[in-house]
Amino acid sequence: MLWEFSSCVNISQRYCDLTHKVEHCHYFWVRVKALDGPQESEYTESQQFNIYNNGPPKLNLYVLGHEIQVDIEHPLTPYRKKHPLNVKANFTDFTYTVSFWKKGDREEHQEFQTERCDRKNCTINLQIPLRGTSYCVSAQGSSNDYSVKGEESKESCIDVPSKHQSDLTVPIILGVLGLVVLVLILAAVFICMKKKKIKLPKSLFKEVSKQLIKY
Repeated sequence: MLWEFSSCVNISQRYCDLTHKVEHCHYFWVRVKALDGPQESEYTESQQFNIYNNGPPKLNLYVLGHEIQVDIEHPLTPYRKKHPLNVKANFTDFTYTVSFWKKGDREEHQEFQTERCDRKNCTINLQIPLRGTSYCVSAQGSSNDYSVKGEESKESCIDVPSKHQSDLTVPIILGVLGLVVLVLILAAVFICMKKKKIKLPKSLFKEVSKQLIKY
């Protein structure tokens, strides 16, 4: 079907906004010709344009324990300026292929498919192969039902610290238990010495005082 829009006829600027003229058109072409008084050029046609290939998804990365959580925000369509829709509202089966690689080594990337998706975003958790390095992620959406493939996102990278807080849990617990045991032993020593009226040597008294102040 061929449409001609009056707002794009006899215009002097080199652009024309067709956003709300082609709603619900997944694919379309545009042809243009130049006018100079009575003279006019031949039509020049654009290549096929797919509105859903323009606008990559946005990625948010988080390190959670021994995993990297990737939140993928669906790209918006240009329709409805006040409350724009995203591609998930148009393609209910829209999901993403996520590429995951060690920073600087994209050729060795792995690919994963998202499973947890809703109308706002998709989420996937990736196991961290090695701590103390950086990893990068990109995502590309697609709809099999509508044969649509979206634009791939820019790569997003995140630094993974060499140690996670959970890795320090055991040493912290052992340290606390050791402190409690030390305090109980010192308290027992003081009680016994008080009952027997034994004077604590100055050197030992100073050492005990230091330990109590330290903890």
